[in-house]
Amino acid sequence: MLSRIFLLLKPLLAIALLWALNLPLSAKEPFIKIGILNHSGQSESEIINAWSPFIDYLAMKLPGYDFDIVPLGYYELEAVVSNQQVDFVLANQALLANLQAQSLIVKMSRLNTMIGDEIIDEYGGVIFTRRDSPIKTLKDLHKKTLVAINENALGGFLAAADTLQNNGLDPFGNELYREFVDSPRSVVDAVLADRNKVGTLRTGFFEQLIQMRLIHEDDFTIINPQDHGYPLLLSTKLFPEWALARLQHIDAKLADQLTLLLLRMQSSYLPFYSTGEVFWSLPSDNSSVETLLKKFLLPPFTKPPVVSLGSFIARYWYWVLLGILLTLSSTLIAIALVRRNQRLERAKQRLERQNALILSSVADGIYGVDTHGKCTFVNQSMTLMTGWKQEDLTGKKLQPLLHHSNSDGSPASVEACPMYASFKDNQPHYVSEDIFWTHDQQAMPVEYSSTPIRDIQGETIGGVVVFRDITERKQAQERQANHQTQLTHVARLSLLGEMASGIAHELNQPLTAIAMNAQACVRMLDEKNPDINECADILETIAGQAERAGSVITQIRRLAHKELPNKKAVSVSLILENVTNFMLRDFQQHDIKFKVIKPADDIFVIAQQIQLEQVLLNLLRNASDALIEIPAEDRTLSVIIKRLSDRRVTISVADNAFGIIKELQDELFNPFITTKASGLGLGLSISQGIIEAHGSRIRVSSEPGDTVFSFELPIHH
Repeated sequence: MLSRIFLLLKPLLAIALLWALNLPLSAKEPFIKIGILNHSGQSESEIINAWSPFIDYLAMKLPGYDFDIVPLGYYELEAVVSNQQVDFVLANQALLANLQAQSLIVKMSRLNTMIGDEIIDEYGGVIFTRRDSPIKTLKDLHKKTLVAINENALGGFLAAADTLQNNGLDPFGNELYREFVDSPRSVVDAVLADRNKVGTLRTGFFEQLIQMRLIHEDDFTIINPQDHGYPLLLSTKLFPEWALARLQHIDAKLADQLTLLLLRMQSSYLPFYSTGEVFWSLPSDNSSVETLLKKFLLPPFTKPPVVSLGSFIARYWYWVLLGILLTLSSTLIAIALVRRNQRLERAKQRLERQNALILSSVADGIYGVDTHGKCTFVNQSMTLMTGWKQEDLTGKKLQPLLHHSNSDGSPASVEACPMYASFKDNQPHYVSEDIFWTHDQQAMPVEYSSTPIRDIQGETIGGVVVFRDITERKQAQERQANHQTQLTHVARLSLLGEMASGIAHELNQPLTAIAMNAQACVRMLDEKNPDINECADILETIAGQAERAGSVITQIRRLAHKELPNKKAVSVSLILENVTNFMLRDFQQHDIKFKVIKPADDIFVIAQQIQLEQVLLNLLRNASDALIEIPAEDRTLSVIIKRLSDRRVTISVADNAFGIIKELQDELFNPFITTKASGLGLGLSISQGIIEAHGSRIRVSSEPGDTVFSFELPIHH
């Protein structure tokens, strides 16, 4: 006997050992699992298919969750629930009473059946035998065989056992033989095969088999039939229907949501039984089931008998042997797990060494923080750049050490710190310019990125910050900005030089008028009776011409002055007026028809005024020079201001000269490229740089008779 048992267990032990060696490190299912007792002997796929509309309904109503059906056998249900391998469980009230007594579950709702117009919320058992069987009453079952589904089946065995006990027959003693099979059909087949056997099924199963034409009602006799107005064949008392319960680890709010959904659920989403439609209701009193369990000392009302070790071994020697074999297999599995853990530990140490080597090799500073802002690690580059030692930072909050103040000296709050923003929105953040404070409290300009660190469940457990010292870059940018300012200033002076003749004419006109009027006034005063009123008129004319000359000089000084780098809201009309005043004499001299097309309301843009005037002046000057090459009667120059949207405006300078050849258009904005005999070739290059600094680019489209230079600017609101 022992050798036969060992031979049977040997392959099981080998399978268990292989399973242990290949056990994954973690196996968290991303589903809400609903365990359902398999009381009918169906396959797992049949049960899952039958309940799939139910699962689809829950997934549709609770889109934040995924649901899965887990069919459970009678003997595995308690272990699965104890180990929290499911989240909800649907089973008979006897099994649930045991789980509830262990504080493992909380009942939520109960199944009901609609048969005709009657709602059935209870069920029992039906006891039957062959029509030709000598067994006619319950007392005839003495020394006969009772065939059932399972000893824990409430309607399929315990209800019949209760009825037998009440009629003087001990269902668990030697007066009755018990045979358990795997399905209702197997119960019926066993009874049909032996006229001395009696079968018991939960109410409804017998009718289902008849309606499915798997059996004929005339072939059987119902023993101890009951007539309580119950619409199904019945031989026993009635007990509450199955209930759905949640495990203790499930949030009560989710359970409440699920309960409401179940109460509103249409029967079409539940498995349809031939006896009627199924729906849900609230759980009811379970005292009748508890009374039954107490009668038979079944869990949770068991009272274990006091037995000696010898009698226990003699009675359960096969279980003792199985325990020894399981202990041996567990030991082998434990050894395999220990060895595997050792391999994993060595692999972990190798990864840690490689990680430390990578961190120490990176030139950028890297450090990690937990969700409380405390430092978890730093690399060597960070300690070199900041002067902080690793032991001074690890385990401490970094914001008061590295980022306590802004560049203007104002305190930097934790809430506004981009390094901690990743904890709030679980998104990476990049900061192009900020300051960190070194160990000796020197401000160090840096750029950095902050990235959240997530665990295998996707929860943020900290963050990693990678930063770079940008001191040299900022110094280079400042030098480049200064150089650009100087170059722009030189270009403006060069432009003024090119316009010197026009400027001289603008000054000569008022100065000549001043001189001539002054001489006239002197001659009038030399007369014996000078006309004082006429002298006053002449002096007013002199004053007006002086203001005109002063205005020209003011414009020249503005253009020649080195501008401040800041941008502000400026009027497009004002900029255009200033530039037009400079160019008006040039337009008149060369018979250029100049016009401005703009919206009725003024537009304000964010720009550096002098730089923008320089760009427009350069574009108008270039257009004026180009128009000289065509006949005077055809010369037309336009400035067009057009809103693109509420946020952008486009400014265009258009002329109808010969145009620019295609090959030159591609290089037009490169330095020292010019179409003029005396030009430096810097005007358009500098103008492009100015517009790029304003977040746009100068675009050119040119063909004979139509050349347009345009750029966009942001509108100020």
